[in-house]
Amino acid sequence: LDAPAPSHLDPPPLEPLEMRPAQSRGLRYQHLAFSSGYEPHEGEPGRERWLGYERNRTAHAWLLQHPGRPRPWLVCVHGYRMGFPLADFLGFPAAWFHHELGLNVIFPVLPLHGPRKIGVRTGDGFLSGDYVDTIHLQTQAVWDIRRVVRWLHVEEEQPVGVYGLSLGGYTVTLLASLEDELAC
Repeated sequence: LDAPAPSHLDPPPLEPLEMRPAQSRGLRYQHLAFSSGYEPHEGEPGRERWLGYERNRTAHAWLLQHPGRPRPWLVCVHGYRMGFPLADFLGFPAAWFHHELGLNVIFPVLPLHGPRKIGVRTGDGFLSGDYVDTIHLQTQAVWDIRRVVRWLHVEEEQPVGVYGLSLGGYTVTLLASLEDELAC
């Protein structure tokens, strides 16, 4: 608990697999997909089961990005049972962040949520599955979001802040203990 870094290795740079336009609740956004690349450590309990969650291997994020001059980024990390644009854009004041505050906003999808889900509902397998999966979910979530944050720094050279709701709040707290370059 005093030293989380050994459990959270530095991830490689993010390379987008796909970036396509989409729309939800009147907001036009880009749907980013990339290979997560996360794997539990060799010999870790539940490793093979976790790697068997095929849909979870592709990470997703929704981007609200202004054209023109670069702007600061806000990374919004959703709560349990979210991970779809409709829920994420309502759960956070997405339009206000983007239009009124003028921020670029990105919503990474947590493992086992949204298009990464393994059950009938988004989030199935987290808190309702094997507890080891909960550990892998949090470790992969931080891995994926660190890749997003570093990609934004390289691509945009703008300040990046993070904001989480519920499960996302815990996730960004853990993230902040590992990433020194966060603006807030």
